[in-house]
Amino acid sequence: MKNLIRKTVLLGMLLLLLLPSAVLAEEETTAPTVPTITLSEPAAGDIWESGIRHTIHWQTQGGKDQGTVCLYYKLRRTLGWNTIACVPNTGSYLWEVPGYLNTENAQLRLIWQTQNGNGSASAVAESEPFTLRFNVEPSRPAAPSDLELVSVGSRRIELKWKDNSNNESSFSIERKTTATNWSEIDQTMANQTVFSEQYLEPGTIYDYRVRANNTQGSSQYSNELRVRTDQELVPVKLEFTFNQPTYVIEGEARPMDAAPYLAGDRLMLPLRYVGEALGAQVHWDGDRQLATVAYGTIGIQVQPGKSTAIVNGQETAIDPDNPRVMPEIVPPGRMFLPLRFVAESLGGQVAWDPLLRKAMITVYRLP
Repeated sequence: MKNLIRKTVLLGMLLLLLLPSAVLAEEETTAPTVPTITLSEPAAGDIWESGIRHTIHWQTQGGKDQGTVCLYYKLRRTLGWNTIACVPNTGSYLWEVPGYLNTENAQLRLIWQTQNGNGSASAVAESEPFTLRFNVEPSRPAAPSDLELVSVGSRRIELKWKDNSNNESSFSIERKTTATNWSEIDQTMANQTVFSEQYLEPGTIYDYRVRANNTQGSSQYSNELRVRTDQELVPVKLEFTFNQPTYVIEGEARPMDAAPYLAGDRLMLPLRYVGEALGAQVHWDGDRQLATVAYGTIGIQVQPGKSTAIVNGQETAIDPDNPRVMPEIVPPGRMFLPLRFVAESLGGQVAWDPLLRKAMITVYRLP
């Protein structure tokens, strides 16, 4: 009898221990209540303009928890869904529609979902097709910028600029000088950002500016750019003949106090007469035994008995094929240099007549 009582007591205690777990298990298997969700805006046939904000509206009925709503869009039925946002279930969302969307078959989808500790649930609502369209009202193009010089010569310039618009049909290039007003000189096609002009006047100042155009009008102007064309160099022809104390410049014979001579197979010319015929400045520093020639942007320094010269700051071989060829001092104190070095250092060309033993040099100088 005592054993029966003891077993009954133990069984009762065991039931008391198991009861809360059973109740909890029953609660955990209770699924959350799924509400009904309805999408009210946009409605079928609505037209929404792309690039601005529109409010999406929906209603949920039933359910014990507010949950979250994820919003999606697609451009036609056969395409996939694109995410807009996942937001609290407040019944509305302000959507900034991307400006590039353009379709008559757009749709929205809303998915309500919850996770409340008793499991998860979801509800789905989709809109009927509606229209998304561009703001088609055209506007003037943005102004170009960063107008700058690419290259310049005596009669030609090349310019470039930055294109800041995506709706221009052309660019207008305008020019003026100190004696003229602004005028359009040319137009380029859309997206073309380089312009070149020929047949300009040498040594002249020109101002340029650019603007973009389309059917709505023209943009503001770019920055203004001032350009000076280079002075045009004119050719000068010189002739030096072996052992003749005269030289010829543009057909006119002039005397020298020292005649060209041959050192091996190299014709040696008097530096001063060549330089002065071109309008170069020639200076002799007796203390340093150094001759200096300045001709436009060209600077040359030579010393007798030295096989290299300094040309525009760079050490240069006087005769790359024969290092024994060096400047020499010849009575009455004239420095002689090889023909080819003199001509090429001054930017000229050389022709040699072996029968007459005459050198013909063409160099270019400012008028």
